This record gives sequence, C-alpha cells and structure tokens, in this order.
Amino acid sequence: MRYWVRQEVRRRVAKFKLREPCAVMHVRQNDIALHDNWRRFYYPVKAYIDTAEDAIKAMGIHTILLMTDSAEVIDEAKKIEDFEWRWMPKHRFRRNSKVTFEDQFPSGSPKEETLVLLTLFQLASECRLFIGGVSGFGTLAYRYMCLAHTKNVWDCPPVRVLDQHKEYSGSHEKTDPRQNRSSKHFGQRHVDRED
Repeated sequence: MRYWVRQEVRRRVAKFKLREPCAVMHVRQNDIALHDNWRRFYYPVKAYIDTAEDAIKAMGIHTILLMTDSAEVIDEAKKIEDFEWRWMPKHRFRRNSKVTFEDQFPSGSPKEETLVLLTLFQLASECRLFIGGVSGFGTLAYRYMCLAHTKNVWDCPPVRVLDQHKEYSGSHEKTDPRQNRSSKHFGQRHVDRED
C-alpha cells in the first residue's frame, strides 16, 4: 500500500477515536435488488442486534461501529439508544435512489470510497465482535479483524451472522415494497418509493 494511503488511513483512525469494547455491524441493504439469481431480504437493525444479543451482553459492548452504504440504516440505528453508534461520515445511498452496477460509489469518488473502506477495516480490527449478514464485504472485514487480532485463525473474534436468505418475519418500520408479497412491486429490481 502506498505511503500516503497508509498515512491517511492512520490519520482517520486516530481522529475517529473508537471506544472499546466495541462490535462491528455490517448492514447491507441498498444493492440487494441488483442480485437477480439469488435473493436476500431486508432486515432492520434491531434484527442484527437480536442475533448478537448474547455476545453483546457477555462482552459488555456499548459501542457499535456501523458499516453500511444505506442512509436508512443510519436513521434506524439512531433510534436504538441502548448503544453508542459510530459510523464513518460519507455519502450514502437512499432506498429511493437508483443503484446500478455502473454507479457503485455513493460519493462518486473511487479514491474516497477506498480510503473509507481501508479506514473501516482498520477500525474494525479494534473491535471484539462482528455482526453482519451474508456478504463478501462482511467476510473480508471479519478476516481483517482476525488478522489484526492474532496470527492464529482459531482465535478470531466471535461472529454472529444473520441469514438474509430467509424472509424476515418481524416488522419493519418502512418495508421495501419489493419484499412485500402483497405489493404490486414484489420482485421488481427498482422501485421509486412514494414516502
């Protein structure tokens, strides 16, 4: 990695001042509609908390580092006052934004997005628990945590994975109409919401 990149990531990590003990939570939502051949469902932030409740209590975690490209996820987290929620300041998608493979970076800057991702990986390595859904990014973040914690992969931090391939049976504050079987939008790739 180039020297200036390492220095910038170190500067951002130092400025962030993450409190420990902490957990990392990766919530992936906005690009779910891009996947035609396998399907994942939207889950609210509370479902992720419920999945990891045992470990959160056992480890005395009060700070959660939230990794997401969804502005709605940030809005949901702010309403759960049991934790100190931390996230990187960056541009994020809204569910009513059209997301395509050609437009993957909310900021429009691959350089800035890369710096944010590298900073998030470094911050994640300071935490004791990983909470997330099924995703390549989440797996990479967790593996980075393992490498930073120890050279022995058997001593990786605990992980709690929420299976987004199963339809969510709880209640959403604002459900995505593509996931509601009674909606005329069920199964569509993109829906302009009328909220």
